[in-house]
Amino acid sequence: MQDDVFFDQLADRFSDKIYGSTKGRLRLAVQQDAISQLPSFSSQAWRVLEIGGGLGHLSEWLAQNGHQVLMTEPSEKMVAAAKQRLQLTSVDVQQASYQSLSVEQHGQFEMVTVCAVLEWLADPQAALKRAYELTAPGGYLVVMAYNRDAQRMTRFLNGTGVQSLLDRPGNGRCMMPTTLFSASDLRGWLEALGGNVIDWRGIRCINDWIPDLPFEEILQIETAINQEEPWRSLARYQHIIVRK
Repeated sequence: MQDDVFFDQLADRFSDKIYGSTKGRLRLAVQQDAISQLPSFSSQAWRVLEIGGGLGHLSEWLAQNGHQVLMTEPSEKMVAAAKQRLQLTSVDVQQASYQSLSVEQHGQFEMVTVCAVLEWLADPQAALKRAYELTAPGGYLVVMAYNRDAQRMTRFLNGTGVQSLLDRPGNGRCMMPTTLFSASDLRGWLEALGGNVIDWRGIRCINDWIPDLPFEEILQIETAINQEEPWRSLARYQHIIVRK
């Protein structure tokens, strides 16, 4: 079995290629839009756990909205960079893998986020189960994950033919996820946990296929279609919120 992938060797590329790009801005904007619509998000201070928080962009926004945020990240290099970025915020940044988190030690949280993490893990279902355990009854589990079918669509359009049906996971030394699964796989795993899916939208539904446009125009187009089929299920990332 493959190992979980940490970003000690890819932290600089992760910063440039994700957070420093239009696709990174789009990703964060869609996340913020979905989360900000949750009941009592703006009126109550929640305990929030971010599993695999990277450089802390989502955690920073959550803290700015009045929530008490524990951001965990297994990569030593990413943790160091996140602590530097977030030193003037209230975010508590800790180096930890999802396996080391427990209800006994950390309690439960009104919201747990697992975003762009599952596709780098050897056992994504185990991570979802742990995240769900850490979510308080009535709380929210927020999941964002890479979509295998979007990779297949890319390869179809590039003329790869029947070979497009073969999964092409990464090897842990590049930005291609190492564990591939579909939108229907992810939704099935989440429903099996016992909660209710209350929000499901795609991220980068067509952004990868249209000419360069101003960011606000791209965001407007994506927002208009990201909860509609077939666009949602073919988006590069799936964003799903489950209420426990």
